[in-house]
Amino acid sequence: MMYSYTLFLCVSLLSALTLCDAASKIFENGLTERDKRIIVDKHNEVRRLVAEGKISGQPKGTNFKQMKYDETLARAAQQISNTCIFAHKKVTDNRWQAVGQNLYTSMSTAFSKGADWSSAIKSWSDEYKFYKYGGPINSKNGHYTQVSLNMSTLGLLAS
Repeated sequence: MMYSYTLFLCVSLLSALTLCDAASKIFENGLTERDKRIIVDKHNEVRRLVAEGKISGQPKGTNFKQMKYDETLARAAQQISNTCIFAHKKVTDNRWQAVGQNLYTSMSTAFSKGADWSSAIKSWSDEYKFYKYGGPINSKNGHYTQVSLNMSTLGLLAS
């Protein structure tokens, strides 16, 4: 039986998509304009809910900037995604002290075109349940903080 998996990578909201088979052979990659719009819109939706105090157990947020798509970070995310290795890689960009990454994968026994970005971003934002404002950021809540904290301003996606 042949398995394929989708590697979603979000580098400070830069996303990438690469569809690989079990032998790490790439059979689809890149984002459509629609993908980019969904990714940025979903991130901004989560950030709006935080700003409005509508995330259970989270305080109302302030000073949020709208996320926007950044081609430079997108290229870096795509390069990482194209390795078909589900692991964080260091991304250096002189505009920031640090560049965060969110990884997501889905698997299927059948080929399907494209990616379900809404599910990926929902899985990250659902980590709010494990985050207490001012508390430690860890492996259970780090994706949520990457999506929701007001320090994040650029979204870069690769597929």
